[in-house]
Amino acid sequence: MDNGTNGIEAFAVAGPMVYFSDGKAIQSVPKTGGFPTVLATGITSNASWNMSVDSKHVYVRTGGNTIARVPIGGGDLETFTEQSNGPFAADKTNVYWLGYSQISGQGLWLTPKAGGDQVEIAHGVSIQPLQSLVAQDGYLYWASGETMSRVSTSGQLPTVPTSIPVGISTAHFAVGPDALYFAGWSEGVIAKVPFTGGGLTELVTGQSYPNQIVVTDDTIYWDAGSHTGRAIYKVGMSGGAPTEIADLKSSNVAAVSRMLTDDTHVYWADWGRIHRTPK
Repeated sequence: MDNGTNGIEAFAVAGPMVYFSDGKAIQSVPKTGGFPTVLATGITSNASWNMSVDSKHVYVRTGGNTIARVPIGGGDLETFTEQSNGPFAADKTNVYWLGYSQISGQGLWLTPKAGGDQVEIAHGVSIQPLQSLVAQDGYLYWASGETMSRVSTSGQLPTVPTSIPVGISTAHFAVGPDALYFAGWSEGVIAKVPFTGGGLTELVTGQSYPNQIVVTDDTIYWDAGSHTGRAIYKVGMSGGAPTEIADLKSSNVAAVSRMLTDDTHVYWADWGRIHRTPK
């Protein structure tokens, strides 16, 4: 899949479609490939960062401090919140974002998808740089340097986050069923640390600049290598010798910008293209 002009800044996979932003428009294309359909325009380049899709809307950053949404079939952009100053995450009921209050300083907030008041989840949060947020199984996860943190998204709010020391750079991570998984770019490892802490376990070593990482119930996927020999790999949850599932040499890919999975395929983006390969 190739959008023909601009770089892919964010994409999401839902149902039979792939949704993406090139910094100017939100578009969709069938998973099997084809010509993209423009759903909405009016967003600003380098503002998208990430994207979320549910049964009704596509959510995306549109520039400045704004998160907006557009109907899944296309239409007008609707401003969802104007207080976000970083990547966001979403689950079935809420959108989560980093914001600032003159009273409590920098904090994490939620906005109900169905409408209602914004609620602060945790205040006084120091996240620099904020690479990504992940909302999963009742928690919000984020990375900062060599530390992971998570905070409950329900119950009495705001509350105090729990920090999990990792010991390697955690810019790219995935949330598994029982642990957090990391692609250690500088260290050349795929590793995990339990939610409760207890130390890092290296699952795969000797990787050349591992970058994006995705975890399913039984498999870990990531990309690694240089632009002359980059590839997509997989390994079981207990680690071991990785299996190459896609060779990116012919694509001249220096790094994958985002990776996702569905039931049958692994998807990744590089510049103006979205690719997929069977799991």
